[in-house]
Amino acid sequence: MKKKVFEKLNILFNECLRVKIDDADKFVIFSDAHLGNGGYQDDFKQNSELFASILQKYYLPRNYTLILNGDIEELYKFRFKKIVTAWQNIFQIFDEFRSRGRLYKIFGNHDYTLSRRNYKGHNIGLMEGIRLEYENNPIFIYHGHQTANRLEDYNRFSSLFGRFILNPIGYKNMTLNADNLSKFKTEKIAYEFASGNKIISILGHTHRPLFESHSKIDSLKFLIENLMLELNGDDGSNQLNLVEKIKMHKKELDILYSQKKEKYRRSGLYNDKILAPCLFNSGSVIGKRGATGIEIRKGKIALVYWFDQNRSSRFMDYDSVRIKRLSKSNFYRAILKKDNLKNIFLRIRLLT
Repeated sequence: MKKKVFEKLNILFNECLRVKIDDADKFVIFSDAHLGNGGYQDDFKQNSELFASILQKYYLPRNYTLILNGDIEELYKFRFKKIVTAWQNIFQIFDEFRSRGRLYKIFGNHDYTLSRRNYKGHNIGLMEGIRLEYENNPIFIYHGHQTANRLEDYNRFSSLFGRFILNPIGYKNMTLNADNLSKFKTEKIAYEFASGNKIISILGHTHRPLFESHSKIDSLKFLIENLMLELNGDDGSNQLNLVEKIKMHKKELDILYSQKKEKYRRSGLYNDKILAPCLFNSGSVIGKRGATGIEIRKGKIALVYWFDQNRSSRFMDYDSVRIKRLSKSNFYRAILKKDNLKNIFLRIRLLT
């Protein structure tokens, strides 16, 4: 099965649209918005105002190019006509990016039928993946469902199952366990493909943000270790502050560990070697406390988290996380991780 999946990914990687970029270009990547009918069972509804605001008031006026990386519409559970009716304002914002030549839309498994049917202009330029070329280094962006062999063959069944079984019982996409076995396999296969080809891959699909192949647990462990080293070398002037930071991150780590199965706690998630920083994931727009995405700007890549202060303020007191308020709203942008693309590609070449 893995061989066939790699063959499929190779075809997509070699045949998808290539776009040369440099330090002057600005991109933002979002996935898994799962726009529904605007009703109670619409996962997008609670973050709809947040998403519309950040696109219209932050990314659009700053001339970002928007990449929608799959599962934007929830066609498993809702008919497309009802989705368009419910979220006309969102589609108008998409159209504004498109009119400026700043929109790329990729399909996922939940909106796969957009690639097979005509939806009155809503699938113009729809693609399965895109390849950004930064100084001849590929950044391969695709949704991630391609790692499951023959998934598309079952799309019709999945759509019917979602619409007539999951929808009536109130099942929500945001409750999907990001660490179940299929999600882990997606990351493992995507990591092996990216590291084997010495490229960066950016996915969606799993709803789990990843930066440089590290999960949040991995990142917190490294952060705590670095703070411990800093504490060990401190002369006492910053000791209390460092201790409080360590306790705060340790508490967050304990919460995450309590939610995970034993097999996800081991080190070396994808192999026993040092992980190459080749796998990224934009997470999702429908997080319970906000939306995550990937930004590429000035030769750097960042994992960003947008949140409503009325629902989440967890990063407001983190000195290590840069926070910026959106105008006079209650919405904030947090840069969770950031690195230089040249540095990342150098590390990929050395570690693979």
